[in-house]
Amino acid sequence: MQSLGMETMKRSLLIALTITLAVGLWIGSGFLDPEASEPATQKPPAAVDHLGTMPTVRARTQDAEPHQQVIVLRGSTEARRAVDLKSQTFGMVREILADENTLVQEGQELVRLDEAERDAQLREARAVLTQRRIEYDAARQLATKGYRSETERAASAAALQAAQANVEAAEIELSHATMVAPFTGLVERHIMEAGDYADRGEALLRLVELNPLRIVAFANAKEALKLRQGMDGKAVLVTGEEIPGRIAYLAREAERATRSFQVELEVDNSDFRVPAGLTANIVITLPAEPAQFISPALLTLDKEGRLGVKILEDGERVSFHPVRIVDDELSGIWVTGLPPRATVITVGQEFVKEGEVVRPIFEQDPPAQQDPEDAVPEPTPLGTETAERPSGT
Repeated sequence: MQSLGMETMKRSLLIALTITLAVGLWIGSGFLDPEASEPATQKPPAAVDHLGTMPTVRARTQDAEPHQQVIVLRGSTEARRAVDLKSQTFGMVREILADENTLVQEGQELVRLDEAERDAQLREARAVLTQRRIEYDAARQLATKGYRSETERAASAAALQAAQANVEAAEIELSHATMVAPFTGLVERHIMEAGDYADRGEALLRLVELNPLRIVAFANAKEALKLRQGMDGKAVLVTGEEIPGRIAYLAREAERATRSFQVELEVDNSDFRVPAGLTANIVITLPAEPAQFISPALLTLDKEGRLGVKILEDGERVSFHPVRIVDDELSGIWVTGLPPRATVITVGQEFVKEGEVVRPIFEQDPPAQQDPEDAVPEPTPLGTETAERPSGT
């Protein structure tokens, strides 16, 4: 057993010495071979000549088109006038002459109050007037003969004029017992019925004017600046029906809470078919103006912060043109400010500067006919190549 253990120990010691010798030879090889210890030759610098080449952009030539902007305002129908007719006198309601939801003409009798008390007041006023007239005639004759002073004659004349005024007041009060329609409209509802007692200033019925009908909506500041009173438009009802009309009112002062401007479109409703309070849209089509249809991704800013589009002048020189957005759609926007025919940079506009000469690749060229070298490369950190953006048009 002891000899076996000694044999195993000798073998382990031999393996350890062998490993130590191998490591020492590997470490020393660097000192024995000087060429092996020299660092590897550094790679040559990357070629950067291509960074100075002409930038490549993608472009498209397009013409301006007549475009009509359509302004749509959400609103509701409203009566042109709606008033609660109130009593100008007092008394019991004797008769209501117009049923609810019926059309009445201007000047038509609507309500009659009891006239008995007013008749009595009128008869009394007329009797007093007769007495005052007799007294005045007597005072005038006596003053002429010198039996009455001028002061007494003047007092008699004043009493006569007061009696005449009382008669006129009684006649007016009697006329107020009959209420007539101030305009042609629809009796919306009765507020009082026959037998009720009406005091002065109390409402008796509600009258609405539905022809012409008005559609009331609100426009923001940008929309309001494009609208004018008298412009033609149309109302689109919730049912889809369209009714032509014109702008009858355009507010010149914005609502304080919403900063919006009230707009009223007046439409014909002679058959009283369309009620007030119905949801409806006001649709105004503005006059056509030349505009270009582009993708919003093509918009950029110049040094002064103006919104614009970069185009190519003379086919290769970058030029910036400020634009104004006149309308927007789901697939793009309409702008003005570009030449009637413009070569718009559609890809790479963010990597070129105004006045720079570039090499354009036109989008209308068929892909099969393009030179492989003309393919738009990926953008580089130095910005000498173009970055592709979806044109969206």
